[in-house]
Order: sequence, then C-alpha cells, then structure tokens
Amino acid sequence: MRCCICGQDMTGKPVMQDRMTGVVYCQTDSEYFYSLKDPGAFSSCQRCGFKYSKAYSLFAKGATSQCPNCQASYDSPAATSTQGAEARPLASARKADTVAVPSSPASGASVSATDEEELYEEMALRWLALAGHTETRTNDANQRLLASAKNGDTAAVLASLAAGANVNATGEYDATALVLAAAFGDHTETVRALLAAGANPDAKAKMGQTALMCAAGEGRTETVQALLAAGADVNATDRLRQTALFYAAEKGRTEVVRVLCTAGANVNAFEQDGWTPLISAASEGHAEAVQALVTAGANVNARAPGGFTALGQAESNRHSEVVALLERLGAKRIRGPY
Repeated sequence: MRCCICGQDMTGKPVMQDRMTGVVYCQTDSEYFYSLKDPGAFSSCQRCGFKYSKAYSLFAKGATSQCPNCQASYDSPAATSTQGAEARPLASARKADTVAVPSSPASGASVSATDEEELYEEMALRWLALAGHTETRTNDANQRLLASAKNGDTAAVLASLAAGANVNATGEYDATALVLAAAFGDHTETVRALLAAGANPDAKAKMGQTALMCAAGEGRTETVQALLAAGADVNATDRLRQTALFYAAEKGRTEVVRVLCTAGANVNAFEQDGWTPLISAASEGHAEAVQALVTAGANVNARAPGGFTALGQAESNRHSEVVALLERLGAKRIRGPY
C-alpha cells in the first residue's frame, strides 16, 4: 500500500483514503491531494493497478518516469492514462498536444516556499493538459478573465468572454471571476457584466465564500444589491456556517446589514460556534450594526455554547457604548455556561 502522491510504502503506517477514488495518501501530502479534488486527475498503472496522482507524483515528488509502486515506465505500454473514453500511453499524444513541462529545481538549488508552490502548480496544470485532462484553469482566456475581474477591468472581462472564456472558471482561492470582482475592489460594473454573462451568483471559493459574502464584508452596498437582484442566496453559508450577514455584522457594515435583512437574511442564524450576527457585531463594538440587527428582529439575549452573549462580549471587550445600548434594548446578564 503506497501513497498516491509520493509513492512511499504505507504498510503499518496511518493512511488516509478518499472514498470517491479509493486512493490512499499520507498525511504529509493531504494538502496536495485536496488541491486536486477531481478523480480525473488520477491514473492507474496498467501493470500493478496502483492509482497515482498525475499532477504531483510525476513532477513535484520526483517520480518523473516510473510508477511509484512497481516502477513501470510511464512511457511504456505497461502504464497508460485512464483519462477519457480510451486509455492511451501518456507519451503517445500527438505533437499538437505536447505541452512544455518546466524543469524541477536543480538539486541543492535555493527555492523559496512561494516559488516552489508556484512551480508545483505550474507542473500540475501542464501535466494535466498533456494527459488530456479538461481543466478550465489552463485556458488562457480564462486566466485573462480572472485577472481582469480581480482588477475591475470590465472591458477586458468582456473581451475575455468574447474570446471564449468560461464565465464560471476558477483560479486562485478556487474563486470564480465573480467572487474575485466582489472581493478585491468596488467593482460593481464588472460584477453586473459577469452576472449578465451568466455567472453563477452562488459560486463558492475555497473556504465557501460567495461573492455576496465578500461584498458584504467590505461594505459594498451597490455590489450586494446587484448580487441580490441576480438571485444570490442571502442565507448561503461558508465552511464556518457564516452567512453574508455575519460578514457585514462583524465589520460593522450597517447599511449592508439593513439591505441583507430586508432581503430575508436570517438575523438569528448560528455559525459553527453558536454565535449569531448580533454577538459578532457586539463583540467588535459596532453599535449601529447592533441597533440595525435588533430592529430587524435579532434576539438580544441569544446565547452561544460557553455562555457567550452579545452583552457579555461587549462588556468583555470594553465597548461601553454597545453595553449601554444592549441594556436599553433589553439585554440581560445571564449566568452559567449554557
């Protein structure tokens, strides 16, 4: 039993196994494995059946020409790609399919962690392209689209779409152009252009953030309104079970808080630790946001596990204005952990 990433013998060692693909991998390489996500990024050696990562086993880990398990050569008939309808030797691609693969750093060369990560990513993407993997991020038009959206360059976004870019392609942070446009600037015009082109308003980035969450956290009211008008789910959650309202409340984006509440945001939602948007706003000392949330129906005495309340957090963080406001609004000092 060997790790599908680095090929090391895992006999007698703790292993992790992916239920979808059945491959096993060591804990050291778990981040590499989850960065792939797509079972199509794996091949099986035809000689021994060992499943290996095409993206990282071959280049990033140094197994440049052989199966990590039985040492069969990848360019021999014994080891073929399982990607697509018909298996084919990886080296049998037509010259037109050939993709230049960057060389690994010379032995002993000094390479920063950032440079190494970028090199590995480039190796992975180019290998997937050579093996016939249909990966949207390898498309030049998609790359231009993502960069243009991040910079709020609407004209360049439209040009990229006209050149065939996939409006829902993903790039850094596993984010779509729409998420990048909402997260990296006040790019409402770009957001509207992407939505008009069919961008998924509820697409999520690596940690589950949607464009609405990103815009809400930055207080971009017009962008929030544009996303809501396009049907964005106001109660979508990220990996921490936070909705867009949490993002706005924690940052004290009062106007956005009001817009989200009017659009149907659950004002008493709980994130993974049991906090509500009101507790988040009070903990950070945002009096106006606290008032807006209570006006919208927030439970002023909601309590998270551990006994955390809006009033208790405001007192702990010495936000006297918020403490006085909550007391006027009916907040009670609750004793006990739960």
